[in-house]
Amino acid sequence: RFSRDVDELDLSLYSTIDGYLETIVGLAILLVLVCIKIPSFTALLSPLLILFISIQQFYMNTSRQIKRLNAITKSPVLNSFNESIAGTVSIRSYSVEGNFTAHNMRLLDNNQNCMFHEYNGYRCEKYLKFKLI
Repeated sequence: RFSRDVDELDLSLYSTIDGYLETIVGLAILLVLVCIKIPSFTALLSPLLILFISIQQFYMNTSRQIKRLNAITKSPVLNSFNESIAGTVSIRSYSVEGNFTAHNMRLLDNNQNCMFHEYNGYRCEKYLKFKLI
C-alpha cells in the first residue's frame, strides 16, 4: 500500500504543480488586465475571490472524502475475492456459491458507487478546467 501511494505521488506531483502554477499565473495576468481595462471590477474582486475560495475548499473536502471512501470500500472487495478464490473447493462442496456471489456483489456495488462519484468529480473538474481556461 505504501509503495503504491508513493508511486502515485511521484507520478502526479509534477503535473499537478505544473498545472497549478500555470493556472495561478494565467489568472493573475487576467485579473490585472481586467482591473486595468475595467476599474469598477476591482470592487467586485474581493467578493468573487471569497466565493471562489469557499467553493474550492468545499470541492477539495468532498473530493478527499470520496477518495477515502473509495479506498475503504475497495479493500473488502479484494479481501473477499481472495478468500473466495482460496476457499473455492470448500464453497463448492457446501453448495454456497450463491451466498458468496451475492456477498461479493454487494461489496462490489458499494465500491462501484464510490468510484462512480469519484469519476464524475474528475469529469466535472476537467470540464470546469476546460471551460474556465
